[in-house]
Amino acid sequence: MTNYGQFCAVARAHEVLGGRWTLLVVRELLCGGRRFNDIRRGIPRISRTILSERLQALADVGVVVRVKGRRGPEHVLTDAGRELAGIIGALGMWGQRWLPRRPDREDLDVEPLLVDMQRRVPHRALLKHPTVVRFEIDRAKPRFMLLKASEVSFCTQNPGFPEALTVKAPLAVLVAWWRGDVSFVEAKRLGLSIAGPRDQVRAFPNWFERYQFAAITPAVAQPPDPPRSAYRTSCPPGPIDSPRSPECQEEIVVTVHLLIIYPNPKDVAAFDRAYRDEHLPYAGPRLKGALGVTTKRVVGPAFAPPAYHLMSDVSFPNLDALKACATSAGGQEALQHAALISNGGAPTILVVTEET
Repeated sequence: MTNYGQFCAVARAHEVLGGRWTLLVVRELLCGGRRFNDIRRGIPRISRTILSERLQALADVGVVVRVKGRRGPEHVLTDAGRELAGIIGALGMWGQRWLPRRPDREDLDVEPLLVDMQRRVPHRALLKHPTVVRFEIDRAKPRFMLLKASEVSFCTQNPGFPEALTVKAPLAVLVAWWRGDVSFVEAKRLGLSIAGPRDQVRAFPNWFERYQFAAITPAVAQPPDPPRSAYRTSCPPGPIDSPRSPECQEEIVVTVHLLIIYPNPKDVAAFDRAYRDEHLPYAGPRLKGALGVTTKRVVGPAFAPPAYHLMSDVSFPNLDALKACATSAGGQEALQHAALISNGGAPTILVVTEET
């Protein structure tokens, strides 16, 4: 422990609390962590040795006590420890208000984010039946959040219940929404996608009581950085079709769409069943890098029967991501399966870009 040689209470308190990781350990204890592994899940980069040392140091000054729990030793805050909530809260508010928020430039881990989401699910949001939300964040292994009446838990493997929703997003985008940097609508524009029953997809953002400091706005407005699927171009003031020049600062977000358009099937019921029950579960995990899949019925033109029955829209953040998926073994298998289930002839495949 560092000794500043001062009588001042600020210096003496900093001798105890100012070491690396210490206040994060206190934060986890204040958020309900009691067992060693639970505390460490919220701080995945701390070593087991350092965490043991920090807990012991906090116990030595009366901030925590070690007690015997039902499943082993637990660490519980004392009155002195609970009083640190004011300090932790003040640090959080200061950081949210004054520090730059650029998640795409930050060195982030997914575990602390999902742990915080897990502990901010109110009891009123829990579904009647056990439900699993699958998270596919960047290229990391999928994580799973179990929601049931008796518990909300974050798992590295599906605990054995149906996966109601699949959430896909770059980590920076999910962080930006959770932290309050962008709205849910903006996060979807930047690459957040949720697949599942429509009512649950719509309810998803309301299942959580957002990050504790999400409502605190920055003291100084910060221009947003372009997301990975965006590029900067220049359009001088004038008509929308005026020529672009290098001096312009307008930001255009480009999303790439792979459209698979199925002709009218010979057997509509058989096709719909094969598409819903076979193709989507088969193709979804193989479309690596995709932001999401949207299914649309073809209903026009108004003056004649449509030549096509259904369109599957697979969106990607950029053309490179689409090419990587289409040339991968999984992407090829998904496209072959699309042709296999199309009983009205080979589907038409188009690639289009969308600028917003």
